[in-house]
Amino acid sequence: MPSERDRIDQFSGIEKAAVVLLALGETYGGPIWSQLDDDEIRLLSQTIAGLGNVPGGIIDSVLIEFAQKSSAPAMLGDTMRVQSLIRGVLSDERLEHVAAELGAPKGRTIWQKIQNMPVDVLINHLKLEHPQSIAVILMKLKNAHAARILAELDDDLALEVMNRILVMESVSREVLEIVESSLKDSFISSLSQGSRRDAHKYIADLLNSLDTDSGERLMYLLRVSNEFTSEKIRRAMFTFDDLINIDAMSAQVIVRSIDKTELAKALKGSSQGLKDFFLNQMTGRGAARFREDMQALGPLRLKDVDEARQNILRVVKKLEETGEIILSRGGEDDLILV
Repeated sequence: MPSERDRIDQFSGIEKAAVVLLALGETYGGPIWSQLDDDEIRLLSQTIAGLGNVPGGIIDSVLIEFAQKSSAPAMLGDTMRVQSLIRGVLSDERLEHVAAELGAPKGRTIWQKIQNMPVDVLINHLKLEHPQSIAVILMKLKNAHAARILAELDDDLALEVMNRILVMESVSREVLEIVESSLKDSFISSLSQGSRRDAHKYIADLLNSLDTDSGERLMYLLRVSNEFTSEKIRRAMFTFDDLINIDAMSAQVIVRSIDKTELAKALKGSSQGLKDFFLNQMTGRGAARFREDMQALGPLRLKDVDEARQNILRVVKKLEETGEIILSRGGEDDLILV
């Protein structure tokens, strides 16, 4: 008659996992079930349903084996360990597919993977893509990531990409599939863009996300190429210097919401008019203390000033999105008639 050890050895990995989950029950096993995907739940459910009667001695032995393997003094997590762990759960085909993904950037979709790729690696790849493909890819990324990529492209290519974004209609499923195929990624994205983005606003947001030198360089390229288009983009932009045009109530909300040290850095090199504008939103004692803080900062790198201004503009844009303030970008739609 086979011993319990022999009987346990006949259990596959998935059967042992089923025994552990069955023994844990709803209360203790629930958190584990919640972390499984549909395929894993289906496989484990079918295995549990087929276990039949499991003697107590077998359950104890399986749990002891589980405890011994999970209480090692040290563990190494690497791709080989992952493959070993899932070999008994996944089919050979699925195992091969997952193994191929282990060295890829993190993310469930192709766009998440691209978002998590180092910018320099992504730029080197995009330089080989058609400008239309680059335009589609940038519009699927977060603005800050897309802006860094745009700033690193050659002037001619950057201008071509911006112009294609400006005239681009909604991105269809077919176009996305072509782009995904050209990126040689095996993951098929479920994302598609159902409505056309405001292209001028999108380019403006990208330029707003850049440092001063990069933003001005790209804006110059647009102005030389198409003065009318560049003017529309300029009106859609909101720069740190534009804060002087907001109403006093909105200015007070901004001053209360931002870090005063960041503001002191951001005002370095600004016009006296903009400095006075912010000082006027403070109490007399607060303004005096703020002047002292600005003087105490000493010389700053342009990079640090730009970063402080971008941080403040991010706060300002969030306040605008929540309706707490109103921004004027200088267009006719911003005029208030009384």
